[in-house]
Amino acid sequence: MAPSGFERREQQEKTRAFGNLWAKRRRWHHRGSMPHFPQTHGKTRSPRVRVPNDEPIRFDVGGRLISAVLHKLSMTGGLAQFTSALGDVTIAEVKLDTASGPVSGLVEFLRPQKKSGPHTYPFRFLALSDAAHKRLHATLQLMRSKGLGEK
Repeated sequence: MAPSGFERREQQEKTRAFGNLWAKRRRWHHRGSMPHFPQTHGKTRSPRVRVPNDEPIRFDVGGRLISAVLHKLSMTGGLAQFTSALGDVTIAEVKLDTASGPVSGLVEFLRPQKKSGPHTYPFRFLALSDAAHKRLHATLQLMRSKGLGEK
């Protein structure tokens, strides 16, 4: 005999961990998905590379996709040029296609740099997955080996 609707709901309630969260047996930390939070180390600046060929980079700002041209990149952030001013935007999701695969994460825009041209904004990575962090590292090593590193 199949359980009634009431019995089925009662059984479901017993399998919930906290009222509205279902109890699921799975590992918390599984390979490749642990977030990485890039940190700056005092006065030591992360090595930068120049990005050739007007490489595109995409930002998701509150559900609005904005494209830009990536000029510089490092393990802690980069420099992108937009077609217009960003306004008061501070946080965005980023998507970048690299030679080592896609890199996506969360970024914070910093104060615009007047010396770099109009609508040019530096950004810093706030969070990257381990996989994205490894791809970014491999890409930067490859670019430095091709002579694109800054002195």
